[in-house]
Amino acid sequence: MEGRLLRERGRTPWRWIGLGLLAACAAAVLGPGVLSHSAGSTPTLVACDRPEAVTILLDDSPSVIDLDRTDQRGGAVRRVLSSLAAEPCTGDDVVAVVSFADDQVVTGPAPAADLAHLRRAGGRSTDIAAAARVADELTHARADARQLIVLVSDLQEGSGTPIDATFERLLGITDDVIVVSIGEVDVGAGVSEIALRTGDDIAARIVERLNHDRRNR
Repeated sequence: MEGRLLRERGRTPWRWIGLGLLAACAAAVLGPGVLSHSAGSTPTLVACDRPEAVTILLDDSPSVIDLDRTDQRGGAVRRVLSSLAAEPCTGDDVVAVVSFADDQVVTGPAPAADLAHLRRAGGRSTDIAAAARVADELTHARADARQLIVLVSDLQEGSGTPIDATFERLLGITDDVIVVSIGEVDVGAGVSEIALRTGDDIAARIVERLNHDRRNR
């Protein structure tokens, strides 16, 4: 899949949300606590009528915790869940949150409104490839639904699996892949990118991409 370039220029420091990942391009360092977001109201999703299955892969490895010590990534995920609960596509929609480090802990799949408490993983390293395998298993259980995957990570793979191989696996599941990258990472060329700066509302920007997909599917 060749992504549609949606880069916003002239804003620093940079972080990226991308759709689809194939090769490498660099993002800049933001330092500890980079996942800043405003505490606005819950973003609004547009209506849709096809069942939707959203899988959120949430990196809780030590390297991410060092960058985001106040767990703003978790807060952003909870706000996205609130948006999905407020405006589901159908009564058959499900969401799963896969928290991972060197193990994986799954909350769901269930309606977004039922995911009030997120189970979180612990560990000493990062295994993104294993989290992608869990996503693959979860999506096969709902082959009838439109699949979306959101990955929130610093992309510092510790399992030995090349990160490009993991990206290819995710894109083999669905071409609706949203990546929120944290810190200094390689996120891919030929990718739909939204540049974020400190203070941007991360949940709102994820919902913006979900809305784009809902309108165009």
